[in-house]
Amino acid sequence: MEPRAETGSHLPERTDPLTPGQEGFLAGSNVDTDIKMEDVSDAGAMRPPGPEAERPPVPPRGYGCEGARLDGNCKHLEDLKRHIENGQVLQLQLDRMREECNVLRRENNRLGELVEDKRATISSISSNASRERVAKESLARQLEVTKTNMSRQLEAAQTSLATSRSQLEHAEAEKNEFRRKWKQSAKELGQLTRTPQSASQVTDSDLDKWASQLRTAIRDFAIRYFESDGPFLNFQERFEMAQGAAGFKLMRETTAAAKDVEGYRKFKAWVVSTTKLFVELDEIEGEKEAMEKASKAAMQRLAKEILGIIGPFAKVDSGAENYGDFLREMEGVLERAIAMDRDICRQAADVTWRFGPDVPCQFDAATMAVERGEMAPSADSAVIMVIAPAMYKKGRSNGDDLEKPRQLILPMEVTCRPVENA
Repeated sequence: MEPRAETGSHLPERTDPLTPGQEGFLAGSNVDTDIKMEDVSDAGAMRPPGPEAERPPVPPRGYGCEGARLDGNCKHLEDLKRHIENGQVLQLQLDRMREECNVLRRENNRLGELVEDKRATISSISSNASRERVAKESLARQLEVTKTNMSRQLEAAQTSLATSRSQLEHAEAEKNEFRRKWKQSAKELGQLTRTPQSASQVTDSDLDKWASQLRTAIRDFAIRYFESDGPFLNFQERFEMAQGAAGFKLMRETTAAAKDVEGYRKFKAWVVSTTKLFVELDEIEGEKEAMEKASKAAMQRLAKEILGIIGPFAKVDSGAENYGDFLREMEGVLERAIAMDRDICRQAADVTWRFGPDVPCQFDAATMAVERGEMAPSADSAVIMVIAPAMYKKGRSNGDDLEKPRQLILPMEVTCRPVENA
């Protein structure tokens, strides 16, 4: 029997480390992989190898081949066991590698999906950038076209503005010439109509004529002396004028509210008698000079009070050359107004002045008329200023019909256009 080959020589050499379980199995098997067949004695006992063992002992009779075969089978079993353990270790390593491969495969799939998403995002961004670039180019072209059109329109507007300015200057010159002629005509008319008419029996036409003449005189006086850019916003003067207007309004309301017609008729008769006495006293030879002196003093006081109110709005002052004309014409207007009031008081009809509702208000064609030269307003036009009050009359000159409604003698003069500085 030939000696057996070295155990484990036909297996591949292990390169991976053994697990603790495998090392324990090998340690507990008590198998020496370095024992050779030459170390087996004839008696079946094993002795350690060494240089001193020259020949193995001869096994007992009948043991020889069968013992060697048994030892070989044991060695073979041990080799198989080691192969199985190595296979199990390899299987575990293979399972781990398979799991790692699966993990890597899933990670690779996830990374692939991310790459596809990023690629789609990049493609979308690129497409949007391209569209934005096209839109910007189109907008730039539109802006250039708009700029060109605006430049042309601006040039046309400048040309039109220059033409309008020239026309406005021409119209301003015509207006100044027309105003100059109007002032001259008004002055001549005032000189011709300075002395008012008077009559004991006052008719509606007389009232209309006197009120119209007074309006003309006041308008002409205002045109000649109230065109400057004076202190139109002087608070104190406006407050004093408001106080005076409130007093006149209260007097009109209390007078018009009388309910006792017979008592009011007696009051009007007393006014007529008192006025007649003053007129007759003025005509007495001995008292005429004193009455004229007293009337002149009263006129000067009244003119001074009025001048304190309207003075800040006039374009003349005490040092102007035409200041004397200003005072004389103002006294002329006051004389005309006093004479008209005297003639109204010499008859028993109730004559009142009304300024209408507070402005702005709606234009009423039945009781209002616009200023001369102003276009006729529409039905819904707004009145912004009352130039002259309306005149109403109730009853007759002899005192009859005082219980009847008032009649409009002269409509109030208003304007529906903004006031402009001259």
